[in-house]
Amino acid sequence: MFLGLFFFFSARRGVEFFVPLAALFIVYAFKDVHIEPYLKRIIYPVFGLVILLVLFNHMIAMPVILFDSPNYKIQPCAEWLKNNTEKNSIVYNPRWDDFPALFYYDDHNYFISGLDPNFMYYNDPEKYDLYNRINAGEESSSKILTEFNATYVVYTIYDDSERIKDNSSSIYSNSEIAFSDESCYVLKISEEQ
Repeated sequence: MFLGLFFFFSARRGVEFFVPLAALFIVYAFKDVHIEPYLKRIIYPVFGLVILLVLFNHMIAMPVILFDSPNYKIQPCAEWLKNNTEKNSIVYNPRWDDFPALFYYDDHNYFISGLDPNFMYYNDPEKYDLYNRINAGEESSSKILTEFNATYVVYTIYDDSERIKDNSSSIYSNSEIAFSDESCYVLKISEEQ
């Protein structure tokens, strides 16, 4: 149990350990409990009702999870990239958590960030710092082309949409919107400064 608590508090995404550890705790804590027969008639229906409520909640939430998630909304941009770029093109994606959906819908391009950026830091701290400066708007988009060799950038609605739309910004002065949808943008970075 202490090992589980150690992992819970030391992991960056420790909440993922909660469900299996809670299940193990419940099993261990109640393994020797004796329940009187008259209490079983109360506990089992209550437990069944809780399970039904959880399943009902899951059925209501599933359409929202499936069709209103950012992964589903990035599909048009990923498909545009797949159909309008050369195979093995490098695409800069500022949100690493968009990678699974991008790769699912566009498996013939390479994406800059597919794992937690901490892995980029361990591999190349300077690129990691540059990646963060670009995402914060402190570096020009020309660095995307020169340092990451990426010609295209894919942004979702969760990124700074107003800054993307305003091409007069110095950050995006050498880029143009190649494709836009209500949920995402694809920018093409030109070599001209």
